[in-house]
Amino acid sequence: MKKGIHKNFLILIAFTITHITNAIFNRVVMAKFFFNFPLFISILQYGILLLIIEIASSQNIIKLQPYTLERGKQLMIPSILYSISTYYTLIALDGVNLHMFPLMTKLAPLVAIGIIFFFSEDRDTLTVGKIGVIGLIVLFSSMSVYFFYSFQPMSWLYGIFVALALPYSFRLFYLQAEKSNIKDVIYINCFNCFGLFMISDLMLTEIKYVYYYYQTSTSILFYISIIMQVTTGILSYILLMYIIKKLGLITTTVTYTTLQSLQLFFAYLFSLILFYDVTPTVFNIINIWLCVITTIYYFVKHCKSISFLDRSTFKFTINSNKR
Repeated sequence: MKKGIHKNFLILIAFTITHITNAIFNRVVMAKFFFNFPLFISILQYGILLLIIEIASSQNIIKLQPYTLERGKQLMIPSILYSISTYYTLIALDGVNLHMFPLMTKLAPLVAIGIIFFFSEDRDTLTVGKIGVIGLIVLFSSMSVYFFYSFQPMSWLYGIFVALALPYSFRLFYLQAEKSNIKDVIYINCFNCFGLFMISDLMLTEIKYVYYYYQTSTSILFYISIIMQVTTGILSYILLMYIIKKLGLITTTVTYTTLQSLQLFFAYLFSLILFYDVTPTVFNIINIWLCVITTIYYFVKHCKSISFLDRSTFKFTINSNKR
């Protein structure tokens, strides 16, 4: 990478790679190996990250404020919304179980616009052109995951909930990151999510069934896959928090929505969705790339996140956009 590339741009690229890789391994672990335990996967991911953070803090590698009930309470609402959203995303597995779920979640950027318009002083940044481009991103991303109409009230309900809850949690994380260190936000939310998932397991008792699975259905390839799934999940979570801090609500939500569509292309490319009743058509693939192209245009034209500063050396940076 050239020296002129800003570290925020590197964070965005790293998030793209880890998010797509994590989505692919989610499919491998949960669909190929039939390890359908999303609650345990979440517990494992946040538990390992929490252990790493605690060890790093005890060795003075990173400096963090200690977790207290007061700090945990400040982030409890976004933690609940974020943890439920990620859990629903895992159990839906991009429409394998809930066919209309992915379509409804693609409305998230429009919800982000509504949040900025009604609850933020930055509403003057919402130009007609910017809203129009975001609308096209929503349209193309929705069509990229549309295979057929299915009347499943729960899939509609879950999808709408995620479309509402995820952007709102991003906004609350951003506001908290404005008042404190982003590392503290990552740590406190990780602690909250781990506790929420552990409490949920008291009712769903997934860990017990995971033990039975390990006794009968494991292999070396499975262990490699779940290690990669957890590792990329941890990295994706950390990078997402940094992007929320650096780029703000709308840009983060647009990026997240586009990657949710783009990962479908890579899953198809690596033949990881052949177990579907249907596979992506040319129509879906075209809309995926239209979504990607429109998102790039959004970055360059409207949010001014990418600027070519030195054409002679092709150095470019990505600036903080907190809208």
